[in-house]
Order: sequence, then C-alpha cells, then structure tokens
Amino acid sequence: MYKREHKTHMHHNTGFTIIELLVTISISTILLGIAMPGMQTFVLNNRSSVQAESMASSLRLARSEAIKRDAWVLMCKKNTGGTNCVTSGDWTQGWIVFVDNNRNASVDAGTDEILRVRASLEDTSQSFSGTTNVANYIAFDPAGMSRLISGASQSGALVLCDSRGFGASTRAIIHSAIGEAYVINASDDASITNC
Repeated sequence: MYKREHKTHMHHNTGFTIIELLVTISISTILLGIAMPGMQTFVLNNRSSVQAESMASSLRLARSEAIKRDAWVLMCKKNTGGTNCVTSGDWTQGWIVFVDNNRNASVDAGTDEILRVRASLEDTSQSFSGTTNVANYIAFDPAGMSRLISGASQSGALVLCDSRGFGASTRAIIHSAIGEAYVINASDDASITNC
C-alpha cells in the first residue's frame, strides 16, 4: 500500500497589519511635521535669491547695452502696461530696461528702445525698495558708469524683503557708481537696517 501524503498549505499574510500601518503613518506624520518648517524656509530663501539675481541680471544687461550701444540705458520701475517708468510704488511691480536717447528717464515712443520688461514679482508679501538714489531708476552712461539724469554719480542699495521682514534672509543688491551690481545678505551690510 502506498501512503497518501497530505500537504498542509499554510497561508502567510504578506501585507501589513493594521498596527504596523498605524505606526508607519504616525512616524511619517511626525517626520513631516519636523521637515515642513525647514522646507518653507528653503522655498522663501530660494525665491528671494532668484528675485534678487533677476534684478542684478537686468542691471548687468543695462550696463553692457550702454557700453555696446554707446548710449544711455536706464532701468526703472514700470507702469502696469510695461511701457514706461513710474515714480510710485516699489520695484516689486517690475521694471523695464530701455535705451534713453534723450536722457529724460522716460520711454519716448519712436526714439527709445525697450530691451527688457520684467513682470511684477509673484509673491505679493515681498517688498523691494531702493535707497534714495536708486528709488525710481538706475541709469548708465555710454562708458557704463552709473549716473543720475543730472549727470551726478549714482549708487545705492535695493533691498528685497519677504513676509519674514528684515533679517538674515533679506537680500540686497548693492549698486556702485562704477556700474557693478552684486547680491548680498542685507544683514551683512551695517548701512542697511530695514526693508
């Protein structure tokens, strides 16, 4: 006679138990709660850096175009249509870079050429203001030097603040009379004390 073998099949559950799932979700929630403030800070810092570098890039463009064209080139706060300069508001409303053939800090249709239009900043909680000499426009003469429309030397700082206010995260674009523009942490310059 032969024996019949009975194979016992045990079913192993290869999924998670409800306890394991709850523990995993709890740990994930705790880790996410710890990481989120850091992520928000990273996003705000990155946004400020990008905006400040965009401004510095436009200043470098204006200077190089002034030298290349042997003409006065200005960068100013733009109106809502992006067609002319304004003295109201701050730099968050955007800016335009243009060849200013008659040195009047205004875009004259038919004679002046707009080189770049920068849209308003996306983050409405930001402020972007300039010190007195660079509050409304920055002009470059044909040699690439920064000058007021009157011909006097022009320099200053443009300060970019976000919803956190003035502090270690605040960026500033330092603009020198020789036409250089560079981005720093505003708190690193003792002469810059607020937004």
